[in-house]
Amino acid sequence: MEAVKTMKHQIITLMIVLGFVCCCKDSKPSNNSTPPDNDGVLFLGEVNYSPTDTVYPILITDSIQKTHIVTMLRNKFVPQEDDFHFFNLEEGKYYLLGKFLIVNCMLVGPSGWASNFRQYFIIDVNSHRSVHIMSLSNNINNFYLFDNLTVNSIEYPDRFWHDTEFFDHFFDAESTTFKLINTIIETDSLSPISTKEFEKTIKWKDVYEYLVPQVQ
Repeated sequence: MEAVKTMKHQIITLMIVLGFVCCCKDSKPSNNSTPPDNDGVLFLGEVNYSPTDTVYPILITDSIQKTHIVTMLRNKFVPQEDDFHFFNLEEGKYYLLGKFLIVNCMLVGPSGWASNFRQYFIIDVNSHRSVHIMSLSNNINNFYLFDNLTVNSIEYPDRFWHDTEFFDHFFDAESTTFKLINTIIETDSLSPISTKEFEKTIKWKDVYEYLVPQVQ
């Protein structure tokens, strides 16, 4: 029961923090925003990010490389994301996917994590633009690159936020309903081509590592 109360508190905090974030920054790049002076230098040394070489994300393990990436992101490598003030980049994981860097991190508040959603940023290292995705799953193979970029995510169902009775009992069951989202993103413009959603009953113990199936 204590875990349920903690989860509910995290979700309520998430709503408050995300509302604050939306009020504090414009979600689109400003016309006056410019990349940093060292244009394009997100990686140290030679890094091959040809889209023909990578289908699934490859974890970046070099600590010096990761520290450099965090510094660049904090220094507004992606102008639209400001300095990623609300995200724990230092404890995040970084992946190479074609010409994209995928950042997997958490939203943080004064007392720690402000949400149980994983926060993903898909960053085009050439254009300094990004797409922000939230998902309960930490499974990085929900991101993959073929002709376009496929992003699968798992979230609470729509009625979770406004149906009090549904919300009150959501965390009590061993298995419950989640919303699975399949998004296809155009690789050059980072614009969504299509989005499909469906609901599925999943055991709570499996949710945070869930590999979302391809939507037909």
